[in-house]
This record gives sequence, structure tokens and C-alpha cells, in this order.
Amino acid sequence: MPVSHTSQERRALPRLDGKAISAYVRSKGSFSRISVEVLDFNRHGAAIHLNQPMSREQIIFLTLKHGTTRLERIIGVVHNCLPMASGFR
Repeated sequence: MPVSHTSQERRALPRLDGKAISAYVRSKGSFSRISVEVLDFNRHGAAIHLNQPMSREQIIFLTLKHGTTRLERIIGVVHNCLPMASGFR
């Protein structure tokens, strides 16, 4: 579900409410996947909250589910991984 724009909104592209998207991440070379919380999502990328740090430039595989749509094996690259109060973004 698209997030409504306000007069304060500076984003040029629409974004989806991350709470409506469930996601899993798997690192390249690993068979285990971890459940993550999607914080923000648009056509240029996603911000996710996870419990462990990831290295910059690390290749990852994402599985996203939004309503009845499921996208699997999306290839991504970690550009930033910053510590938060409870995990990493």
C-alpha cells in the first residue's frame, strides 16, 4: 500500500509501507536465511532492520512478500549497515 505524500515529503518516488512487507535475507554462500523487518522500500532500494551486521558490498538474496505477491531470489548488495538501538539498519 503506497504511503501518502505530505507537503513535507521530499521523495520523488512513491514508497511502500515497510510494515506491510515481510522479508527474508540470505547471504551469498550461506543456506540459512534470516527474517528481517522492512523499514522502507522503493524502486531504488530498501532499508531493513536485522539482528546481525552485514558487510558493505556483501551480496545478498532477498525474498519479499506483499499481500499475494511474492518475489524470491532478488539479488542485492549491502551499501550501508549502521548500528541502531536494537540491531542494525
